[in-house]
Amino acid sequence: MEKNLNCVWVTNDDSIARLPIRKRLQKEGFCAAVIQYGNGKYFLDAFESKSSDQRRPDLIILDLNMPIMDGWTFLDSIKAHNFNINLPHIAILTTSIDKEDYNLAQVYSNIISFLRKTLNLVNLKEDLKSLAA
Repeated sequence: MEKNLNCVWVTNDDSIARLPIRKRLQKEGFCAAVIQYGNGKYFLDAFESKSSDQRRPDLIILDLNMPIMDGWTFLDSIKAHNFNINLPHIAILTTSIDKEDYNLAQVYSNIISFLRKTLNLVNLKEDLKSLAA
């Protein structure tokens, strides 16, 4: 990754898990701002309301297993609303080892990474760099 991102949105229901993700992104200068949401519903509401906001995400780090609205339901919602056109790249961050989850992620054109928790910035940077090539 040659340039830092402006804004990354992290969606994860575990507030304790969000803290080290945010700190790591900021410490390594990965992005200028990190905005966090506790589930896909909060994220979807924010995404819909920030269509012209300068803090739109350049990248979304999305957990799959969350209450209220999980990552898959969120992805289906944005697909149904045709948000994919304006949606930034998505990195799935999950504890899942289910091959079916990985295969399902391939269906969504905006998903660039399928990462296991804890966040591996080296792999994420490589995935972003391959997009620029």
